[in-house]
Amino acid sequence: MTYFLRILTCVLGLAVSAVAFAQDPEITHKTDKEADFDNYKTYGFVMPEGSIADAAPSSRRFPSDDAKRLEQGEATVRKTVRQALTDKGYVLAEEGQPDFFYWL
Repeated sequence: MTYFLRILTCVLGLAVSAVAFAQDPEITHKTDKEADFDNYKTYGFVMPEGSIADAAPSSRRFPSDDAKRLEQGEATVRKTVRQALTDKGYVLAEEGQPDFFYWL
């Protein structure tokens, strides 16, 4: 009987965990309803100081691999955002003040 209870407890624990982790994250954003984005042509990136790899904990065995993966992920996000903005007709401001910034 105790074997059955252990199995039942494990199954119930997994079911509760699955329900808890299956929830979608809450995503919020703020927009200015009066902003006229038709006049915006250029953008720029705002980068936090340091790298995301500096802030993330590393594994004990391969800390350099963790940093590399995080830097590659950060570069992929930057590339994807740049491509999406280019597809919408925006140009990365090389000089001067861009029309808007993207916080990365």
